[in-house]
Amino acid sequence: MIGFIRNKPLPARRYLILLVLPWCLMLLLTVAVLWPYLAGFRTTVKTLQDVHLPGILEAQRTRTNLNMLLKQLVIIYLAEAPLERRRARLHAQALLAGMAHDPSPVATEVLALGPRIRQLYMICMEADKGLSRLHRHEMEMMLALNSLEQATGRKMAGEVIFSHTGRDGVRHGRMAFEKMQRLLAPVEQMCAGSEEFRDICDQFGKHKRALGETWREKLAIDAQARALWQSLEDELLRLVNEVSSRELQQSLEEAESLSEATDYIVWSIFLFTLGLLAFLLVLLLLLRRDLLRPLVRIAGNLSRLRDGMQPEPIPAVRITELQEVVDIVPDISGYLGSLKERSCRLEEEKDAYSRMSLMDSLTGIPNRRALDMRLADLAELRQAASLIMLDVDLFKIYNDTLGHQEGDACLHRVAQAMRDGLRGGDREIFRYGGEEFAVVLDEVSPEHALHVAERLRQTVEQLGIPHPGSPAGHVTISLGVAAVEVLTPETLPRLLETADSALYSAKEQGRNRVHLAGELVKKSACLAAGDRL
Repeated sequence: MIGFIRNKPLPARRYLILLVLPWCLMLLLTVAVLWPYLAGFRTTVKTLQDVHLPGILEAQRTRTNLNMLLKQLVIIYLAEAPLERRRARLHAQALLAGMAHDPSPVATEVLALGPRIRQLYMICMEADKGLSRLHRHEMEMMLALNSLEQATGRKMAGEVIFSHTGRDGVRHGRMAFEKMQRLLAPVEQMCAGSEEFRDICDQFGKHKRALGETWREKLAIDAQARALWQSLEDELLRLVNEVSSRELQQSLEEAESLSEATDYIVWSIFLFTLGLLAFLLVLLLLLRRDLLRPLVRIAGNLSRLRDGMQPEPIPAVRITELQEVVDIVPDISGYLGSLKERSCRLEEEKDAYSRMSLMDSLTGIPNRRALDMRLADLAELRQAASLIMLDVDLFKIYNDTLGHQEGDACLHRVAQAMRDGLRGGDREIFRYGGEEFAVVLDEVSPEHALHVAERLRQTVEQLGIPHPGSPAGHVTISLGVAAVEVLTPETLPRLLETADSALYSAKEQGRNRVHLAGELVKKSACLAAGDRL
């Protein structure tokens, strides 16, 4: 640590240990501070999970049962069909039986409502029976009223509407009863002043009185049922609100406890994060000074070495391994210098051998291999080209008569003269083999190629090299010219064959002349047209 503070050189492993050690100590300190609160947080969560959460779930289940029980009571009170009311009562009894094992105070209060629920059911059943009696008395009174109307031959009362289905309420039932009394008042007045229809009027009065008594009984039963239902509804709603309040209170208490623990942990993590960021900042500064900056300088020196420049001096580095790399850079520079010199020599030798492989050593012009490469390049470009094939006339006789050394000298003079006679990069002469030569012309017409061939013939003839076996008395050449509009890899063999045939024709016609292969021009044009299609 003292060496780290005093900027002494350190091994990389020790340097990394000294950088990481403060961070580890900070982490341990943070864990030691947060551990008790984390343990309390865990205890609170476990208590919530094992104690309060089951209570909350139980309260929710109790609230659900209370709502379902309230729904069944609504059905018991308002149902018009006895079977539907009976089913609602059985369902309510099942709910009460399910709450019998619940020790909570709310369940005890709900179970205490069981007798009142049974009482409500019995009152509603009695109301149904009263409703049946009411219907019977209504029908009997209406029959008596119809008999009275038939006997008198006139309408005794307006339309009597009976509206007493379901739980109409006491006020509504009393209003309906009073309306019926007003509608039947004319009938009662007629019966009070007539002895002719006494029997029918007595029957009508009897049934009307029975109907009134039954209606009053039903109104009383409905009022009793409504009061009992209202009290049960109020009690159940109170219990539902109590359960909801208790559940909410438990949730709020646990949430507050968790919130306090969470706030402390959040602040602790925030402070730890600030400390971590500060440490990382210091760490980055140290790494930039002791690692990144030396690496950048080393990389710069390596780039300078790559560009052939001398490396710049680098100050001392704190990390021992990096200092060793810095010390090696000058040695690399010297080694690269010597390696560059050897590479240049090898490159020069390679170029020389490459040129030698493409040049004919006797004549000093490109050889057959160079010719093949040139024709292949032109075939890839797919453009017009002409080929001149030529050889020295009666060279075997010249060689046998004057000797091989004179023959070699003759070939050298002829090749140099023809090379000097050709001008431009699109005209090249190659030694094809023996006394045969070839000239490649690109993007020229057959007539122009013929003109070039004639100029070459004249150039060689003007050399005036003595030839004992030639009719002309000096060295001459014969030339065959072939041309193609579009040279392709497919038409290349045909071009060579046609140029060679033209050369053979020139020799047959007496030598020392140029022959143009007109047939190839036509065929090559057809082949080019076929390629375009």
